[in-house]
Amino acid sequence: MKLRTKLLLIPFGTIFVILLGLYLALFQFDLLEYLVNRKIRDLIGSNLPLKVRIGHIGGDYLSYLNLTDVYAEYDNGKDRYVLATIPRLSAQYSISNLWHGKLIFKSIEIDSAQLSLAESPEGKWLIPEPKESRGGSSEGIDLEIDRVLFKNITFNLYSISDTLVFSRLLLDGQLKIAGETYAAQIDTVTFESSDNRLNLQSGRGKFTFSNGNLVYQDVAIFVDSTNFISSGQVQLKDNIEAKATIDAARLNLPQLSSLLGTRLSGNLAVSGDLNYGSKLLSGNLRVAGTFENREFDSLHVRFRYADNILNLDSLDGTILAGCRIEGHGGIDLGAKPETYNLLAEIRNFNLNNVVSETFKTNLNGDISLSGQGLTGSTLSLNISADLDESWFDEYHAHKATGAMIVTTGGIDILDKFAVEYGQNTFLISGSLDYNGRVDLNGSTHFDDLAAFNGQTFIEKMGGRGDLEFKVSGELKNPDISGNLRSDSLWIYEIYSSQAIMDFQLTHFLYDRNGSVNVHLFDGEAYKLPFDTILADLKVDSIDVRFDTSYFHNSISSASARGMLEYASYPQRLSIDSLTLDIVGLSLNNDSLIIISIDSSGYNIKRARLKRSDGYLAGEGRVNYDESLKLKIDLDRINIVPLVKLLDTAIVIGGRMSGEFLLNGNFESPLIDFAGRIDTLTYDDFNLGDLTADLNYANKAVNVDSIIVDSHTGRYVARGIFPIDLSFRVGGNRFTGVEQNIDFTAQDTRLDAVGLFLEEVEKLDGDVTADFKLTGTPQNPKVNGRINLRKGRLKIADLVNPLENVMISMSMNNQTVTVDSMAATCSDGKKLVGAVSGSGQIIINSINQFDYNLAIKLTDFPGKYELGDIEGVINANLKVRGLTPPTVSGDVTVLSATYRENFARESDGWIILTSLEGAQSWDLNLDVEIPNKLWIKNDDIDAEFSGRLNFIREKGNYRYIGSLEILRGKGYLADRIFQIESGGSINYENIESPNPTLDIYASTKVRGAAPSTQGSPTETSNYELRVHITGTLEEPTIEAAPAPEGSPQFTTEEIIPLIFTNYYNEKSNAVGTSERFSDRLTSGISGYLSTQMTQIGSRTLGVETFEIDPVYGNKFDPLGTRLTVGFYTHPNLYIYGRSALSGESGREVGFEYRIKRFLLLEGSRDDANLYHLLLNLYWDY
Repeated sequence: MKLRTKLLLIPFGTIFVILLGLYLALFQFDLLEYLVNRKIRDLIGSNLPLKVRIGHIGGDYLSYLNLTDVYAEYDNGKDRYVLATIPRLSAQYSISNLWHGKLIFKSIEIDSAQLSLAESPEGKWLIPEPKESRGGSSEGIDLEIDRVLFKNITFNLYSISDTLVFSRLLLDGQLKIAGETYAAQIDTVTFESSDNRLNLQSGRGKFTFSNGNLVYQDVAIFVDSTNFISSGQVQLKDNIEAKATIDAARLNLPQLSSLLGTRLSGNLAVSGDLNYGSKLLSGNLRVAGTFENREFDSLHVRFRYADNILNLDSLDGTILAGCRIEGHGGIDLGAKPETYNLLAEIRNFNLNNVVSETFKTNLNGDISLSGQGLTGSTLSLNISADLDESWFDEYHAHKATGAMIVTTGGIDILDKFAVEYGQNTFLISGSLDYNGRVDLNGSTHFDDLAAFNGQTFIEKMGGRGDLEFKVSGELKNPDISGNLRSDSLWIYEIYSSQAIMDFQLTHFLYDRNGSVNVHLFDGEAYKLPFDTILADLKVDSIDVRFDTSYFHNSISSASARGMLEYASYPQRLSIDSLTLDIVGLSLNNDSLIIISIDSSGYNIKRARLKRSDGYLAGEGRVNYDESLKLKIDLDRINIVPLVKLLDTAIVIGGRMSGEFLLNGNFESPLIDFAGRIDTLTYDDFNLGDLTADLNYANKAVNVDSIIVDSHTGRYVARGIFPIDLSFRVGGNRFTGVEQNIDFTAQDTRLDAVGLFLEEVEKLDGDVTADFKLTGTPQNPKVNGRINLRKGRLKIADLVNPLENVMISMSMNNQTVTVDSMAATCSDGKKLVGAVSGSGQIIINSINQFDYNLAIKLTDFPGKYELGDIEGVINANLKVRGLTPPTVSGDVTVLSATYRENFARESDGWIILTSLEGAQSWDLNLDVEIPNKLWIKNDDIDAEFSGRLNFIREKGNYRYIGSLEILRGKGYLADRIFQIESGGSINYENIESPNPTLDIYASTKVRGAAPSTQGSPTETSNYELRVHITGTLEEPTIEAAPAPEGSPQFTTEEIIPLIFTNYYNEKSNAVGTSERFSDRLTSGISGYLSTQMTQIGSRTLGVETFEIDPVYGNKFDPLGTRLTVGFYTHPNLYIYGRSALSGESGREVGFEYRIKRFLLLEGSRDDANLYHLLLNLYWDY
């Protein structure tokens, strides 16, 4: 290369290298950031306690820069905290201003920065302020920003006690700092706060801060329902002091009061001046809006507020929707509940605007008020009032003086609250509830009641009176109650020379509807004289209503509810409810009754009366002279009350429908009736439906026809039935005149017989009857015949009914002759018994019969329904005597089995319990039991024979005779006792059904037999024989003579032997373990033997089934002895015994009972010896 060329390239290369080096130093090796940070440190480091560091600088560097990772820290040498962390800051500027140290920016935009302000431990906010110079003055920084834009800024305010965070802050404005003076104009600002009460929807204003003083102008705040504009000055150094003017279109009191540490409600429009200093807030304001749910129309207030106490130095204006007030008072908002006082003159005061849902008032005058609580149940006002003419709800008072207590629940009016109205002074006390209820007591004296005509519940009245009253109910139209005493009282057309009136009205001012309890003496009502009237009246502005009224005269009494239109003639009586009693007959209406009243009597235009079922409707006249002419229609009237009017002893029911025509008079009425009675009953038994056509005159009913139709038959009657149906008669209505009624009947079911014979449960068959009924109704006579064919009779408590019942009866006057009676009865097997009888029954009255019947039963099978009892008997019975009659005769029990367990002492015998009752027939039966009377239950399994006289009188039982035990066994403690033949149960005391006992029984007990010298001890069976004496209620058990081969036990040894089942003689040496094993084996075998014996005797169909497991010297299952016995003929009993092994103990025998007292026995024993015995028993 030429030298010239080289010389030219050297300068250019040098410049390039220098430029490249500068570029790398400034932009690649952060020399620019270093220089800027150094310059900033030089500018503010010596004037402000602030350290600023910029992480990176970008932009064109001439007109704008983008700064990232800007960090500012407050550090005054004592306190230190991070003032700002700015991820990105954009600034537009003039580079020359910055180079010459002038901090002038066209705009600064900060995005997503974290800004903070902290409080020192001494309670001073650590705001960067210029440091003092050496001469004692400070030199601040000069800064000017034409536009400041903060987006998504978070501002943390750290106080000593709490931290407040403002987030999502958006601010657009200008900022200028000149030394110690800060000036800012905020065009718009909005943020959210960690304290929701400080959220700002929108704001603007101008602020200047210098030397601890803050001056703000046209600051507008918009937060929820609060918006206001204010200008003022705040001194922040030392004690805070402030002055401000405020023009608030809306102030949200709950939000603002919460910042002041109290709780208020409402939304006010406020304008005026405010001052704050030394913790005292005062002002002069004009207020409108709502405060604690009270309306403020326009009120000028001078107030002072400190320590939660609000002093209202003056109140002047209109509040509470039109109430003019002038006065002063105060509120202690710090007290719980709040307390307050007020002394004021009021006009047009409405209490409902103070305590909602109370009463509308218009009060005028002076009041002194003190109270506590602004809302809720704690609100209580003590008011002393001196009022001029005022209104309380609908009540007008010319003057009122007194004291009252007002709460959220009501108003309590203290005693002797005086209210003047006209010429009368009412003294009242009581309470008024805000739910519209009032409870007041008062008193006054009236000189002339006519002055109140048209103003009370009674439109027309007069006379003098003393009144005590109580006002209650709804205040808008209250109830009133009280009493009035008068010596001259007019009420409508009723006059009394002495009156006592207790009234209770549900309305007082309008739509009057109340009741008046009136006692009137010596006067007249609607021209009718009276001695006494009792009435409960209800009155409105037109008509007189009577809720309850009572009137009595010589022919009737009545109580009614209805309305009387007294102004017209004839007067119109409308009865809503009527209870009428004419000589004991009570009726009630079920629809409106309309009656016209004239000078002669009553013209019933429409009347419909009912009883519990059905109705009767009538029309016609009833006159004052007791004459009548009525038509009455009936539909399903229950006749039970009507029958009771005739005779309370007759129990006849049904529902009557038809038509009555009544003429004549109360003493001798004339009656025609045509109709029917559905479901005619006698003593609750359904007889069928009755159709009747009859008339009444001269104390007798002429029956044209009475027909009773049931679903199985038809009954027809015609004739004359004597009875007195006068409306004046109150006692016996039967006249003693004889009846004359022809009666015919045909039916296939005769259950009605059970009404007279309780033992008849059901009776079916073809019956025909044709007879004449004469005599008196209480002592009837019958002439005619009744025949029953193909009948079926079910007797109470017996399973098997009588079939093919044939009865033929003739009746002559009071005598019913049973010409013949026959029936059969089957046990469902081969046995068929027969029943026959004849005799007479005399009818003394409808409820009393005189029996004289003879009944014979042959092989009659009886099976009891209510227990496991059955048998077959022959009997010749006689039924004689008045209701209930006595059944007597001879009964032979061919066979019987009683399988019911013996009852406890408190239960009674099941078969006798079913026969009890006041109307049960008496019994006197001689019962012979040859044999085959078996009792099989958990206590005994034995056969009896004997003879008893069985007596029952008026439900009390007596017995005399004896029962002999033929064979059997008893069960006690899982032991089987064989009962020896010949034992007896003797009923000797006829006054007491407690027989004496004479019974021998035995059981086997195992034990150790005596051993010879050197021989081993043997275990044997012993017979434990007992003798049972005493009575059935108190039996005595003693040791009986022992049989051969068994030791003689003492009475004291019986119980231990029964329960241990073991006997050990003193001389034996059997080991303990051997004795225990023997006892255990014996006990188990004894228990199984008892259970198997009871099960076998019940399930195998035999009379005797026994198992003896201790037969022989040792317990051997194959040595167990089995005994079986049964009847092959009513008088022949066969039995057999054998060991299960079949090698020993075989025995067979028989017993043939010729008569109960004559017995032939034969047997072959286990030694093949034959025995034949003839036993003869003779009772005397």
